[in-house]
Amino acid sequence: MPPRQPPSDALSRAPWLAAAVFSAILSVAFAWPSWPGYMSYDSLFPYEQAHYGVGTSLWPPLHTYMFIVSRAAGADTWGVLLAQTFALLFGAALVVHSLVPRRALAWTLWAFFVGGLVFFPTLLGSMMAHWRDVPTGSFAVLGLGLWLQAARLRSWPLLILAVVAFGLSVGLRYNAFVLAAPALLLMVWRPFLAAAPMVARA
Repeated sequence: MPPRQPPSDALSRAPWLAAAVFSAILSVAFAWPSWPGYMSYDSLFPYEQAHYGVGTSLWPPLHTYMFIVSRAAGADTWGVLLAQTFALLFGAALVVHSLVPRRALAWTLWAFFVGGLVFFPTLLGSMMAHWRDVPTGSFAVLGLGLWLQAARLRSWPLLILAVVAFGLSVGLRYNAFVLAAPALLLMVWRPFLAAAPMVARA
C-alpha cells in the first residue's frame, strides 16, 4: 500500500516567478496614473516624520519607517506605492494558486481579481493613494498567501515570512489585529494545515 501523502500536498504549488513578474508589471500600471501617489494627511504626516523623526505614537510609526526605507533606496514616496501594490497582487496570486489546483483556472480567477480592482472606483482610487489601509490589507493578503504556500511546501522560512507579513499589517494600524488574529491563532494551532485537503483549503 503506497504511503499516504501529507494533506497539505493537496495545496497547489504557486508559479512564484510568473506571479512576481506579472505582479510587478501590473504594479507599475496601477501606480503610473497617480505617480508618485496621491497623499492626504494620513500619509503626509508619516512622510513628514520620515524627514524629521517620529514624534508621536498616537499613530503606528511603521508607515513612517516605510517612507524612510523608500527614501534611503532613492525611491522617495513611489517606492512605498509600488511595494504596497505589489504585495497585494502577489499575495492574491499566491492565495488563488494555493486554493485552486488547476493552473489555468487559478490564473483566470486572479485576472478577475485584478479586473475587479480596476472596475470598482473605490478600490482603484485607494490603490493610487498613500493610505495606511492599503498596505495593511496588502500585507495581510501576502501573509495569507505565504502561509498557504508554507503549508504546501512544509517550509518554516515561508511560515516565518507569513508571520512577518501579518506583523507588518498589524504594525500599520492598531485595529488590524482584529484582521490578523484569527489567521495567527490558526497558524499556532496547525502551522502546516494538517487536516483533510478540503478542510485545509477552507
